[in-house]
This record gives sequence, C-alpha cells and structure tokens, in this order.
Amino acid sequence: MKNLIVVREAQDNDHPFIFELSPNLAEVAKLEWHTDDVVRTMQDDYISEILAETLEPNVTFIAESNNVQLGFVHVRTHKDGHFRRNLWNDTTTCCFT
Repeated sequence: MKNLIVVREAQDNDHPFIFELSPNLAEVAKLEWHTDDVVRTMQDDYISEILAETLEPNVTFIAESNNVQLGFVHVRTHKDGHFRRNLWNDTTTCCFT
C-alpha cells in the first residue's frame, strides 16, 4: 500500500488538530524576550483569527496520509501596496508534525 499524501480543505473538525500544533509554531517564533505563556497565547490568538469567518478570501488546507493529519497551510489574499491588486499570500502559517 502506498502512503499517499492527500491535501484537502480543512473542516471545522480539523480545528482541534490545528490548535495542537500551536506549541510547535510558538517554539519556532524565536521570541525570547517574551515568556513562553505570552508567545503561546499570541499563537493561539492568531490561529483563532485565521480560522474565524471573514470576508477576506482565504483557505486552510490539511495534509494527511492514511487518514492521519500531518499538518496544515493557511493562505489568504492581501492588497499589494504598490499595484493595489489582490494577491494570494502565504501567511507563513503552516506546520507539519
């Protein structure tokens, strides 16, 4: 059996998995001037923000293999400051186990 990786759009029931990765994301932030609790709270708040409903076009994807979640990527559009056009922008919000 092949271990194929499937990438699919995240569903509400994926949110707990995404929050489980918060400590990994907080750790790589390298914000030593903040306490671990402050960084973890900032990361949890950011994840809450990206998963919240918004009018701004965005999408979150889950990567999985054999029905086991491996990680996520969140992308959204933003206005280019120079050309004033919408661009897809990786918010650098991705994490894999």
